[in-house]
Amino acid sequence: MNLPHIEQSLQSLSRGENLPHVERFELATYLLNQNKPIEDIVLLFKNLPDYDEQLTRHHLQYLTGKMTQIKLEMYSDKLERMERMIDSMMRKYGLK
Repeated sequence: MNLPHIEQSLQSLSRGENLPHVERFELATYLLNQNKPIEDIVLLFKNLPDYDEQLTRHHLQYLTGKMTQIKLEMYSDKLERMERMIDSMMRKYGLK
């Protein structure tokens, strides 16, 4: 999957630029769903101007489902699966 906004977020992080909360959430969720270790993600977020290691770990553990038993997935992943399902159904009924 081509996700230029994820690449852009990673570049911003490497430059030590601040990321909006929603962008941090999306990046963390993406990386966790790619099975990146929490330790690696914590190191990435260390470049943020307002970095707080304890808070970062807390949020990452929440996103993994370790605290809530609910693992979050990226919206775009769900959307892609839904689009494939819709395309398949449209083909089945001769609508595409």
